[in-house]
Formats: sequence, C-alpha cells, structure tokens
Amino acid sequence: MNQREIINLILTVLAVIFSLIIIYQLILKITGHSPTDTTILYTFIGIIITGLFILFNSLGNLQYQMGKTHSKLDT
Repeated sequence: MNQREIINLILTVLAVIFSLIIIYQLILKITGHSPTDTTILYTFIGIIITGLFILFNSLGNLQYQMGKTHSKLDT
C-alpha cells in the first residue's frame, strides 16, 4: 500500500466513526437524553470536513495519475 491509500483508508475509517457517533447522538436526542444540538452539529461538521479531505485526496491522486499518463504520452 502506498501513502495515498493509507491516508484514504484512515480518512474513510474516520468518516465511518463520525457517522456512527452522529447516529448514536441522534438516537439519544430522539429518546430525550443528553446530547445538545451543538455537539450534534460539531460531529456533523467533522463528517463534512473528513469527506472533503477524502475528496481532495482522491482528486490529488487522480491529478497525479493524469500527470503520469500525460508525461508518458509526450515521449
């Protein structure tokens, strides 16, 4: 595994963990327990930021692959 695959795997695991946390917090909120709206929003923002990092990592990988392909076509 190269460095980009490891980073992508870590970010995907982080996004899944954030998703499970927000589902758990929403269940607690529906049943009348402790999480506040602010903590739910912070977790949701964490999911969005992690998703953006995954997207940027994927686009950077695509740009790198396209650059390699373009340099091979030039020769």
